[in-house]
Amino acid sequence: MKQKKVFGDELAATFNTVAKDVKVQVEFNPDVVSEWRLIGYENRVLAEEDFNNDKIDAGELGAGKAVIALFEVTPKGQKGLYSDRRYANSNTSSDNKQNSNELGYLKIRYKAPTGDSSKLISQPINKASHALNKASIDTQFAMAVAGFGQRLTQSDYINDWQYSDSTKLAKSSIADRPSSDTDGTRRNLVTLTELASALKNSR
Repeated sequence: MKQKKVFGDELAATFNTVAKDVKVQVEFNPDVVSEWRLIGYENRVLAEEDFNNDKIDAGELGAGKAVIALFEVTPKGQKGLYSDRRYANSNTSSDNKQNSNELGYLKIRYKAPTGDSSKLISQPINKASHALNKASIDTQFAMAVAGFGQRLTQSDYINDWQYSDSTKLAKSSIADRPSSDTDGTRRNLVTLTELASALKNSR
């Protein structure tokens, strides 16, 4: 099953590239977000000045494939993810209030498969609150994987996330749309999270 996924599905997508040198940049609104962290992709972070540099290589995106980037954010005025900050309670704010309903701003730069010059797509990220169980099943599954990985590595920022939380999310993503798991990837994650939970409880 693993060989089919890697050499069949993933490799086929690589050969059917629809965009190359894809770069994503997110700027968070300091009037709304005080802290943020990227979950995963830490080893792929580009210098800010490289976003507009077409000479810098980036990732390829294959046909029918999607990429999910997860950020954990701390709303302004709430306790941060990291150590206490001297100016955490400062009333200092940006001068521009017209974008107060924006969580941030998203930019995506990419090249056509045979092109050398990049194109830019950008749009604001509207400030909204949605329960995790109302998110798309792909996002729920991505959260299950991210939480599982951070629990395994004993991340300092995992808080009270348990293996069972990943199990629940992964099962939910299958139940809502069984056709999303034709290759068994999500069921395999459920098995892994249940095994990890059982091993932890047996200690």
